[in-house]
Amino acid sequence: TIADSATDGLLRGTTPASTIEGTTRRSAKISDPPLFYNNKDKDTITFNTWIRQVENKLDVNHDHYENDRARQSYIEFRLAGKASYQLEPYLEEAHPNQIKTSASLIAWLKNEFRNVNRAEEAIEEFEALRMKPGDEYHSFRNEFVRLAGECRKTRSEWKKEFKRRLLPIFQDKLIREYIDDTVDFELY
Repeated sequence: TIADSATDGLLRGTTPASTIEGTTRRSAKISDPPLFYNNKDKDTITFNTWIRQVENKLDVNHDHYENDRARQSYIEFRLAGKASYQLEPYLEEAHPNQIKTSASLIAWLKNEFRNVNRAEEAIEEFEALRMKPGDEYHSFRNEFVRLAGECRKTRSEWKKEFKRRLLPIFQDKLIREYIDDTVDFELY
């Protein structure tokens, strides 16, 4: 039957949101982000990554949450440890600043857990970044790209910035490519 097809698709998690002969099917359920603890020993991703995953989940699977209360509950269920404990007073009805919506909960979480110093920290990390003997070239390059992105460096600056952070042996081997204006960072 059509209902069985819809159920089978949902169980497989591959059914896009659609309507078949009057039967509405839900969007394919995307994975839940890990729990957020606000504890660097327990958290497997940064807060910024976690909150983006929560927002993506609520957006992509919007049809799985019937109302805002369901969205807020979902967010609360993805909190654990200190993060959950720190939120608790703001969920009480008697609290003068009670959090009553998913949007206000997300705003509160961002205000409390987003690292406001991250841009400055990234600049400091970028300035201190130097390749050391034993560093794997591609891992070093990946870290450079991440930090350059966090520092909002333009791609036109990357080649020069990258060269000065390399070990002298790499600088010597790549001198022709560095001088060649037709070689951009991607080819360097």
